[in-house]
Order: sequence, then structure tokens, then C-alpha cells
Amino acid sequence: MKLQAQTVAALSALVFTTGCSAFCQGRNAPVVAAPESGEEEIYVGQPGKVFPKRIVYGGWEIVVEGSRDGGQVYKDDYSEYEAVDTWHVVQIKVTNKTGKRQKSDDAPTPYDFTYFDTKNKPFEVEQTIYKFDSISQPVDPGDVLTYEALIDVPKGTKLNRLSTDTYTDGSPQISW
Repeated sequence: MKLQAQTVAALSALVFTTGCSAFCQGRNAPVVAAPESGEEEIYVGQPGKVFPKRIVYGGWEIVVEGSRDGGQVYKDDYSEYEAVDTWHVVQIKVTNKTGKRQKSDDAPTPYDFTYFDTKNKPFEVEQTIYKFDSISQPVDPGDVLTYEALIDVPKGTKLNRLSTDTYTDGSPQISW
């Protein structure tokens, strides 16, 4: 019992001293579909539920620009990544809509999401490719951070949805 109390005290102290990033604090912020004229919302994964193509979550606009089969080996300018089965590559764009300058660490990244296939099976990101050079630089309002999320999936799997929080029913989701 004494060990449990010490563990709880240590974890509480850690949370208190490190605080919570703006994105973490944004989990309780209202979620709204970002306006996009001419785009039709679609039903994906859960019949009767509509998921927008983009959302503003915790002050950050999140958009899936596209996704594709990446093959078993993914190469970029710096590295090579080999999947057990095949990579599914999801291009994600995150825009600072908070109205103030933020640390890049406060922006959501592909690691913050869970990805789902057309059969509603969840997948996690294995690798994230940062498509910008300012990883440690502040992010001004309107600045865009672009990522490629690499998800190792069985061959033939098609991802079509991401969720911002898998622990909460009704969590904000995007479909493509």
C-alpha cells in the first residue's frame, strides 16, 4: 500500500511539474468541422455517423491530404523504412489556428491518432516523416506542419479514417 501511495505521489508530481501541452489541454476544447465549401461529408466505419474531411481540434486544424499504398520499403531523403507487411502512407497537414505563436511540440502529430481501415480495425503509426525543417522552431498562426504517417498493415488493407482520441466515445474523427 505504501508503494502505491508513493507511485501516485510521484506521478502527480510529474504531471504538476511538467504541465500539459496546449494540444493535451485542447482535448477538452470544442471540436468543430472546419468549413470547406464544395466538399461532401461521407459515412465511414460507423453507419449513421458523419465524419468531416477536416477538423479544428485544440486550436489546430487537422486535414488528411491523402493516403496511398507505400509498398514494403519506404525511402525518403534521409532514411529507409521496411514494413513487416506493407506501408500505408497517410499525408496529414496541421495548421496553427490558435491565434497565437505555439511551440512545435504542442502541435498534434500522427502519433496522437489512431487509424482505422474499412472494416473498423485500428492501427497505430510505426514511423512519422516530418515534411518541414522547423521541428524546434515556434509555429506562428497560419503556419502549416506537414507529416507522412507510416502504418504497417496487411497487404490490401485500405485505411480511411483517423480518430483523435480512442479512449472517448464520440471522439473527433476525420475520414477520407
